[in-house]
Amino acid sequence: MAIMKFSTTHLNNLFSGGENGYEWDSVKNLMFDLSDGLDICDEEGNKVNKKEAEAKMRNIIFSVLGLDTNKTPTKRDIKRALNRHGEEFFEVIEELVDIKVNTGLRDNDFFNDFVEYRNIALGDSNEFYTEDKTILAVGKVSGHHHDFE
Repeated sequence: MAIMKFSTTHLNNLFSGGENGYEWDSVKNLMFDLSDGLDICDEEGNKVNKKEAEAKMRNIIFSVLGLDTNKTPTKRDIKRALNRHGEEFFEVIEELVDIKVNTGLRDNDFFNDFVEYRNIALGDSNEFYTEDKTILAVGKVSGHHHDFE
C-alpha cells in the first residue's frame, strides 16, 4: 500500500486509510477503473455497479472539498468549498493525472503513434539534433492559454 504525502494535514488525514478516511490505492484504482470502463470490485472482490462506484467517487471528492456527503450542495456551497480547498482538490487531481499519463496513456498505441511525450523542468531547454540539415517544425504550447506560439 502506497502512502501519499500531500501538502496539507487535511489531505494526509483523509487518505490515511483510517475509519474516517480512504486508502490512497483504493481511490486511485477506483478512479482508473471508472475512467477505463472496467469492472469495479469492492475490497472483498464483489462486483459493484457503476452508479455505486460513481457515488463513492463523489463522496471522496466532497470529502476533499469539505462538503457534507449526505446532502446536495448549492452552487454557493461549491464555490466556498473550492475557495477553501481548491488547491487541495487540484493537488489530488494532479497526482492522479500524472499517474495516468505515466502508466495508462503510454500503453495506448494511438497515443504513442501521435504524441512524443516529454516532461521538461522549468528552466531546462529542449534541444534537437539531426544528422543532416533538416529543418524541424516545433510548436510550443503557450502557458495557461492552450495556444501555440
